[in-house]
Amino acid sequence: MSAARDDKHGWSEGEESSEDAFTELIRLGRRTTHEVSNALTAVLGYLDLASGQLEAEEPARDAIAKAVEAAHAAASTIQGFSEGVLRSRESLGSTPVLAGDLRPRRSSDPSTGPPPLNDATGPGTAGVVLFAVADTFIRSILLTGLKAAGHEITVASELRELLRLCAEFESRHPVLVVDSILDGMGNGKGAARIRAEFPSLPVILMSTGSKELTEIEEGPMLTVIHKPFPIARLLEKIELCRLENGDES
Repeated sequence: MSAARDDKHGWSEGEESSEDAFTELIRLGRRTTHEVSNALTAVLGYLDLASGQLEAEEPARDAIAKAVEAAHAAASTIQGFSEGVLRSRESLGSTPVLAGDLRPRRSSDPSTGPPPLNDATGPGTAGVVLFAVADTFIRSILLTGLKAAGHEITVASELRELLRLCAEFESRHPVLVVDSILDGMGNGKGAARIRAEFPSLPVILMSTGSKELTEIEEGPMLTVIHKPFPIARLLEKIELCRLENGDES
């Protein structure tokens, strides 16, 4: 018996089901890539911290270097998987559907993650940084690294909170570090909203790959850093943002 057809869309019930399954596969692939990249960023960050506490000739430095290499290899693999799923859908003549709730599936129970840190620090010597990221692991290492570098940090876990902080700190010329997935919205939509409402504030957007960003483009006031990254690279980008925007304090 032939499958019933949908005259409006031109596909059978079975084809529609396959289309829905492929869309869900893309969402799963993007969510998985995002979460693994976050975890690998945390791994690289803690390896950086450990390396900084070792003497120059310490044998453990070689082991850390190999662990860093392995983390980058894992990142390349998961990114290749994500982009392969997108290419597969495009080869079928369909535009990738990238909407949907992309909130991490991992439990937010503090007992299953790293120790919680304060969401804000006291006055720093290296400038103000506002950052928005919901993932527990990457949030922890970024707080540790930015605090060690002397930054005054305030953290938001959702877009509305970040917009409020932008208004509060705007006169102090903060640099914003924003995850590409915020409030379950992907494609850099959160960063696009910030750029629209606070065009004078520089934004560093943490992304898992170029195919992820469909709502925003890199420009003078927006730079992209691809996960996973070492803390040192993020600190360099923050400093460059401050210098390019005339903040030499």
